[in-house]
Amino acid sequence: MDYEKIQTLAANQIDDKGRDITIRCSSAGTYDPVSDSIVRTVTDYDGKIVITDYSSRDIDGTVIQVGDRLGLLSPQDDDGDELPNLNIQPDVEFILNSKTLNVVRITSLKPGDTNLLYKLQIRGGEGG
Repeated sequence: MDYEKIQTLAANQIDDKGRDITIRCSSAGTYDPVSDSIVRTVTDYDGKIVITDYSSRDIDGTVIQVGDRLGLLSPQDDDGDELPNLNIQPDVEFILNSKTLNVVRITSLKPGDTNLLYKLQIRGGEGG
C-alpha cells in the first residue's frame, strides 16, 4: 500500500484545518568540563495541529480523563521536512498561542515505515 499518498493527504488536511504550533526539542545535553555544566541544544520546528475532544467511549477516567483533548499533529514541519521522532525525544514541548501544552502521551499512527501523524494526549485544556 502507498502510505506516502495517505501521509500527504493527512498533512494537507491538518495544514488546512490546523493551527500553528511550535515544537521545541531539546537534546539530552553533553557535559562541558570548561563550564562544568550540561550544554543542551534547543531546536524549534513550526508545525500544524488540530485539537479535538475525545469521544465519550475513549474516556476511561484513568488513562484518558474527562477534559483531556486529542491533538493530531503532522509529522512534517511547515517546510515539508520530517520532524524528528517525537516518541524518543528526551525533552519536547508543544507551544500553542505562547502557552506550553501539557502533553501526557505521544503516539504515532505509523503503518510500516511511514509516519502518518502524531496523536497527542493533552491534559488541562489547550494551553494550561
